[in-house]
Amino acid sequence: MKKNFFIILSALTLSSLLFGCSSVNSPSETGTSEVGTSEAGTSEVGSQTVSEDPEAKTLESLTKLADGIYLLDSYTDHKVEEYLAENIKDVVSFDVWMTNNLTHGVPTGDIPDMGCSSFSVLDPSGNHLFGRNYDMPYPADSLIIRTHPTEGYSSIGIVDMLHINLGNHCDYSIEDEESMSLLFAAPWCICDEINEKGLGISVLELDNKHVVNDTSKPDLLMYSASRVVLDKCASVEEAISLLGEYDIYSPRTNSYHFFVTDITGRSVILEWIDGELTVVDSPAVTNFLMATGGSDPDQRRTKIERNLNSVDSMTAGDAMAVLKLVNRQTRWSAVYNLEEFSVDVCFNADYSNTYNVTWK
Repeated sequence: MKKNFFIILSALTLSSLLFGCSSVNSPSETGTSEVGTSEAGTSEVGSQTVSEDPEAKTLESLTKLADGIYLLDSYTDHKVEEYLAENIKDVVSFDVWMTNNLTHGVPTGDIPDMGCSSFSVLDPSGNHLFGRNYDMPYPADSLIIRTHPTEGYSSIGIVDMLHINLGNHCDYSIEDEESMSLLFAAPWCICDEINEKGLGISVLELDNKHVVNDTSKPDLLMYSASRVVLDKCASVEEAISLLGEYDIYSPRTNSYHFFVTDITGRSVILEWIDGELTVVDSPAVTNFLMATGGSDPDQRRTKIERNLNSVDSMTAGDAMAVLKLVNRQTRWSAVYNLEEFSVDVCFNADYSNTYNVTWK
């Protein structure tokens, strides 16, 4: 990447980018850190945004919340329509597309193995909560991201930075200015996310072989489908309809399934059986096929369902306790509030420290 690209940072030093003044309370002092945004949509924590250029504005928003934990406001164009026009079927082509169109030539990372859980539940106020454990055996940094797309719905989600090849345990250092453009790929690498319309989605890995019926439909890679859904869809029904318009390809030989939930209270698991989209209505999911009546090998889903069935509602703290109960090498546990457009998240199974990230 050309060095003169970073002139747009308007003389901000990297140290001020990462370690500038912060309004986040120390988790060790309070147990909860609150992170909001100003009315203009820019972050109140970290450096003051001074640039109008979307890429510079994005980089200036980067804030270090703790070792290996970052917050970013993304103002760049996701280029969803350009991506869809490419009919990408494999992860290598997807990485090439991101490298050529988003990251100024810096290559992104691989997709690691992941075992996860998700569920939905009402809180005592009637708000819809969406819980998610991101179970990952590999160490890496994590990034909370708020997207401000030029077209499409805004969102809040979390990125495993191993996917963008940036930070500790990756090829590129977050302290290297010429590697920072990898952050422009982050909106495409979100593992769980909600949008401003109250739609939430997470992707979970399966063991079964993924089958594709190569039809006349356009192509869509599973790994990037959540970005397309959150930018374009306002409900579970719209998400089902959109995904049904594509031949869905897996980034690996194995398959994945999606947990999708919205503010109507509907929650579904979307799976591809013999190449066909299958919809299972259910408030909880882990890492086994639901459409074929698969068993619960480690009882994580059974434990979640038992807790959901024992109460009429749960606070965010109650939901986090359920995630703690079923955590398995969990990199983060997140409880999203669909109505409030916010998330409570704990990293690295440290349930004594919770970050609360809101849109305003």
